[in-house]
Amino acid sequence: MLEQGAVFLDAHQDHFPTVTAVGHATFLTGSTPATSGIIGNEWLDRTTGKTITSVEDQATHLLGAAPGAKGSSPHNLLVSTLGDEIKIADGGTTKVIGISMKDRAAILPAGHMADAAYWVDNATGNVVSSSFYQQALPEWVQQFNAEKPAQAALGKTWYPLEAEGKPGKAFMLLPGTADKQYFSKWEMTPYANDMLESFAEQVLIHDQMGHHQGTDLLTVSFSANDHLGHAVGPDDPAVEDMSVRTDATLGK
Repeated sequence: MLEQGAVFLDAHQDHFPTVTAVGHATFLTGSTPATSGIIGNEWLDRTTGKTITSVEDQATHLLGAAPGAKGSSPHNLLVSTLGDEIKIADGGTTKVIGISMKDRAAILPAGHMADAAYWVDNATGNVVSSSFYQQALPEWVQQFNAEKPAQAALGKTWYPLEAEGKPGKAFMLLPGTADKQYFSKWEMTPYANDMLESFAEQVLIHDQMGHHQGTDLLTVSFSANDHLGHAVGPDDPAVEDMSVRTDATLGK
């Protein structure tokens, strides 16, 4: 990305607030909050008088989680995404899929006409989705969950890259039991990004991304960087290590 991309030494966002939902709605719609309708991660819904999330949808239910759990959808997004426009232009012959650790980071970039959006349930580490897209998780996603990839880091210690295999100050020791404490820590480690990358590979294979008549679109948001940054701030050495590892993951 450094060699072939653009580097900004003094960059400023064109919108506010710079929170997850707003940013993810902006970068594949080109619309700022006043137009997109996504004004935050959550806000007060004037109709119900309750606080709702940016992708909360009472008309849907969650797939792959506890029965009765409410699902999510892009119904609060008032504009079209790049994926929506591709679908319209190609007559629906292409596939558009969004994935992330967070629901809003998977749903909002993919748009209204996406074939699927997948994210991770932070209570179980399972990949989940919403009935907005389909009535049940595909068999290959169920198989992916059955292998419990989110638990591969149980009891693992996250060391800096240069210290792996030799003594060095650890960034984090993950619990050895797959409980809420484990998943809350795991989601802010490079191991979570590694799982998301492996899931992205499975999406490419099972949904034959890149093999349709038009242009397929897969949006991927590596949320572990966000979770970690919120916990330790931007100048913590762990954030640098995470960034270097994420670059390698993108390369993969």
